[in-house]
Amino acid sequence: MRTRTPLAALAATLAALALGAPTAGAAEATRIDYAVTIEGTADYNRADVDAEASAQHDETIDFRTAIPRLSFIGNAAEDSTGALGTASVRRGSFTMTGPSGIFLHCSSHTLVDTTGGGLDATFAPDKTVFATRVLDAFKIQVGGCPNGLGPWEYTFGSGADPVGVGIFDGTFSVPHSRIGEAEMTFPLKGEVTGSSCPNHHFNTALCSLTWEATVTFKRTGEGVVDDEVAPVPIEPQPAEPAPRHEPAPPAEHDDLIVPIVAKASLAPSLARASVPFTCEAACRGTLIATARGKAKPLARATFSAAASRAARVTVRFDRADKRAIRRARGVRLTLTATAVKGGAPDRRSLVLRLR
Repeated sequence: MRTRTPLAALAATLAALALGAPTAGAAEATRIDYAVTIEGTADYNRADVDAEASAQHDETIDFRTAIPRLSFIGNAAEDSTGALGTASVRRGSFTMTGPSGIFLHCSSHTLVDTTGGGLDATFAPDKTVFATRVLDAFKIQVGGCPNGLGPWEYTFGSGADPVGVGIFDGTFSVPHSRIGEAEMTFPLKGEVTGSSCPNHHFNTALCSLTWEATVTFKRTGEGVVDDEVAPVPIEPQPAEPAPRHEPAPPAEHDDLIVPIVAKASLAPSLARASVPFTCEAACRGTLIATARGKAKPLARATFSAAASRAARVTVRFDRADKRAIRRARGVRLTLTATAVKGGAPDRRSLVLRLR
């Protein structure tokens, strides 16, 4: 049975969304809470070949990401927070074969580190689109090899890739008409092969990573919130919205850090903001967020980046930060970077406005 949002709250929410911000008369909005799980299996197969021997590495991983609460306030969804990830090796094999057959077999395959995934919500007029990371990263330690070989570790993960384009990422949509159902499930799957496959080497002849997962929403409660905490959808569209921004000020020093302003983003729920960037030399630094036109920092994050490699840094906002951003109708993001080898800091800033 499906429980629908009360009509009065729904009407108020739709009116607010049509204007891109809560209206003065919208005192309350309905909040529907879900617990979300992402469960699935990944298969990894890689074959390396050289003139004298070949190596075959196979792993089957069962994984689970649990998000304790994800709320829809009216039709606007919050991004996920507090995700916990677990994984286990169902089957693992590493063998090396020479002219006379298999001469090495490693019997131990252990997961030593797991980071859960999550969901990034983007508002559209009739649905919410969730960019989904089913699992962020894990490491497998291979051991139990003869002759004192090993152990060693393999890392699998999406690195600094934004959610939606990583190796464990997919996308699904929740029609707004389904918000309030007791349970919703959505299948996802993905595959990477060739040089994009994790741990691909110069002598890799075959490599594939495939995964399948199911995202399950189970309703856990509901309530009402006032318009001070209701998410503000940014320009409705099925992809992450392009921010309106103010030009960065003139550089104080040579261009060490270059923010990719057109791809900076502020989540519709105001839960986070991120800026992609490159550094001309290996760098480290901070991202500081302030409400537009204000001086007091709301949030900060540190980062490090290799030379000339695309990177992204993200800050996250709590409820008080979101209220400040709503009142200011935007957030200023200031990147400050210093070259690892030393030198004067370089600073860039931009403003993301609410529409």
